[in-house]
Amino acid sequence: MIGRALVRVPVRSRLIRPLYQCQHGQVGRAPAVLPLRTYATPGRPKSVVGEPSKPVKRAVKKAAAKPPTGDSPAEKAVKANKRNAAKKTAGTKKKELTPTQKERAEKRKLKEEERLAKEKARKTKLRATTKASAEKDAIKQLKKTALKPPQLRRAASYVLFHTENLKNHDLSSGSAQDRREALARAARDSSAKWKDLSPAEREHYNHLANTKNEECQAEYKKWVESHSADEIQQANSARGTLRRKLEKDRPRNAQSKWLPIHDERAVKRPVPPYTQFTMNRNASGDFKGIALAERSKLISQEWKALSEQEKSKYQRLGTQEAERYATEYKEVYGHEQPQAAAAAA
Repeated sequence: MIGRALVRVPVRSRLIRPLYQCQHGQVGRAPAVLPLRTYATPGRPKSVVGEPSKPVKRAVKKAAAKPPTGDSPAEKAVKANKRNAAKKTAGTKKKELTPTQKERAEKRKLKEEERLAKEKARKTKLRATTKASAEKDAIKQLKKTALKPPQLRRAASYVLFHTENLKNHDLSSGSAQDRREALARAARDSSAKWKDLSPAEREHYNHLANTKNEECQAEYKKWVESHSADEIQQANSARGTLRRKLEKDRPRNAQSKWLPIHDERAVKRPVPPYTQFTMNRNASGDFKGIALAERSKLISQEWKALSEQEKSKYQRLGTQEAERYATEYKEVYGHEQPQAAAAAA
């Protein structure tokens, strides 16, 4: 290597040995020289590349653990910004509106109030309509469940006689006034003839009335028995609900449209112990001539005065009545009582 002048040639890679030119014009390659690292850095796994190093994290945690003192430049800057914002807000005066702007604002306010009132009325009407529709559907379903039994019209002997006597009078000719007068004459004539009837003739019309009533009862019973006992019970329950909902203002002397359907198959409800005691005391004749209110008061006092041994007799009868009712209910209606089924569930 003595006597040779080294000429550096730019290279593209550290691994390529640089060329040199000696004094005689010959070109050769210098020995390969690998770069050496003269410093050391801690190695970090690839999974955490881009995250803060552990010393940085420790420094952040240490700084966060210290309570803010307000001495740092960042905290001072935040306080200054808050003070400036408060001063700006306090110093800002509300701009005075012109009369035209006030009028427009008032119109907008009234329009908004009107819109809100209409929206509220619409929602109220919608709720009322929905409720009325649901109630209407419920009433319709109740009427369907209530069934339509044949009407029980009792025939009277005098009505049958009067109907037969009307055939002897002309009630279709003349004006409306003439027909009304003819009907009144026929009624007076029927009343007079009814008083003059012999006992045998009256017995005849009584027999006709009883026959018609028996036929009506037989038709009614046939219709009832064409339905199951459970259907009749549900119909009576629906009829009770319809009486409460639709006949709130019905006069006491007016007949209800939703009378219960009479079914001979219906199971008699159990008699409680106190009711049995009351029935026995009333049947004894000890309270003859005593008003019902006073009688009930005396019977209640007697019941309270009974010993537990004396009451046990009626308690036992009450238990037997409850067992009898549960057994017959399942046999007649084909299922257990709703209360018992709910308690079992």
